[in-house]
Amino acid sequence: MQPNIESGNHVLINTLAYGVALGPLVLTRTPIGRGDIVAFERGHGDDVKIFLKRVIALPGETVALSNGAITVQGQPLDETYDLLPDHSSMNAASVPTGTVFVLGDNRAESDDSRSFGPIPQSSIIGKAVFVIWPIGHVKRIL
Repeated sequence: MQPNIESGNHVLINTLAYGVALGPLVLTRTPIGRGDIVAFERGHGDDVKIFLKRVIALPGETVALSNGAITVQGQPLDETYDLLPDHSSMNAASVPTGTVFVLGDNRAESDDSRSFGPIPQSSIIGKAVFVIWPIGHVKRIL
């Protein structure tokens, strides 16, 4: 997630940002938003890893990349956060119900929805809100 989150940073994840499950009852606080940096699990058993990626497209939307420029629903995506240069392209893809399309901010080096597809919303642990360590890097995540 460079340049916004550096390798080795410790990040505070708000696990209640998108809701809480009380048995079969799920209380939703706020919907997952475009631009949110989410923590999610990927893998199975001993191979489960936690990823941090930025939400680019929501369920039912179509996303495409052309020479590093993103379009959602055929409209250019205005990305106001810091990104490292990327010139990749990807044909248009639909985001299925119950999933979101995520990309890293260092897109040239990121393992994200371009390689493993949209992620299930059920795999999202929470929203990344602060870098909390090391002390000199403490900041709010935008």
